[in-house]
Amino acid sequence: MRILLVNYEYKPQCGGAGLATYNLAKELNAMGHKVSLLIGWDKRFGKPELIQGIDTQIVYIQKKGILESSPKGILQFLVKGYFKLFFFSRKENYDIIQFFFSVPTGLLKFSLKKNIPYICSLRGMDVPSDERNNKFSKMIRKIEFLNKKVVSGAAAITVLSKQQKICFERAYPQLRAKIIPNGVSFHGIKVKQKYAENVRLFCLTGRFIEFKNIELTMYAFQKVHEKYPDVRLDIYGDGYLREHFEQVILEHNMSDYIHLKGYMEQKKLFQLMPEYDVFILLTVGDSFGQVFTEAMACGLPVICADLGGPADIVLDKETGLKVKPNDLEASVEAVFYMIEQPQQAELFGRNGRARAEKEYSMRGIANRHLDLYEKCIRTKNIV
Repeated sequence: MRILLVNYEYKPQCGGAGLATYNLAKELNAMGHKVSLLIGWDKRFGKPELIQGIDTQIVYIQKKGILESSPKGILQFLVKGYFKLFFFSRKENYDIIQFFFSVPTGLLKFSLKKNIPYICSLRGMDVPSDERNNKFSKMIRKIEFLNKKVVSGAAAITVLSKQQKICFERAYPQLRAKIIPNGVSFHGIKVKQKYAENVRLFCLTGRFIEFKNIELTMYAFQKVHEKYPDVRLDIYGDGYLREHFEQVILEHNMSDYIHLKGYMEQKKLFQLMPEYDVFILLTVGDSFGQVFTEAMACGLPVICADLGGPADIVLDKETGLKVKPNDLEASVEAVFYMIEQPQQAELFGRNGRARAEKEYSMRGIANRHLDLYEKCIRTKNIV
């Protein structure tokens, strides 16, 4: 099968969607399919992680930072990508094209040959949702017309979670979405072997943006520190809130137990994570939450907010703990539970590894995509 994956994000200049594009392309290629990529890239931040055997067309764009897109960069991708896709969709004779995001990426569908079916893989801002919870509510209203044009012409639509499926089908009752989560590549992942009798080391990884709720997590550990002064939280990542977080740590004397460790490459992070006892991230805006499946794959018990993608990934009291979103006291209690119930924390970690293997392996996720591709090619209708 000749497959083209299109995304304005790509590893390592990306969030979960860019990583998902990379992992899916690599797995499909390993399974013997002819895979091509059309990606956005800012050459100021190094080189893309290319995959041997995969033709990768690069659209050079300008981003705010290594993990942050910009309106200018998105516009550059659309203009330059339009002409690239117009040419290659006629030259290469793809069987199927998958757009990661309906808007902005899916707008390139207007450059396609009419007989090529395409799939929209919805990731977040392109899924209409309850405005009380959706960080993209204003943006969604602005792009609704374009979003509808793109998804209504798709041979299939995929979403990452049950909540996204419900929201999408409520907004577009004539359409149906299929849940296919992101997969985990277990290559390079180190699995935790020995669990601590005294749970003290917590880690967090994520972009330093508001909806990740990192500041709330810091205040939770301020309260935890009062009872357990030897507990530590290490935070990996970067973003526009870094200076603010540094100021919070300074003003509240948190530097002895909260450490901003900076951005770390995924490979190194996979080797380091099993040294921790618990993974925590209280995000309220993730449509999936790749870091949770990765932490589980490393054998760590996890703490998350009971919302969005993480609510699907984490099984409460089985692979970790889910807490009420934006609730400081509930978050503190979850940390206390992990500290005071080390045997349960170990059980969560081992269960999480088993769940990651069963539900989120890249081979399984790739096969689910292939089943969908075949239906789309055969019917050219929404499935």
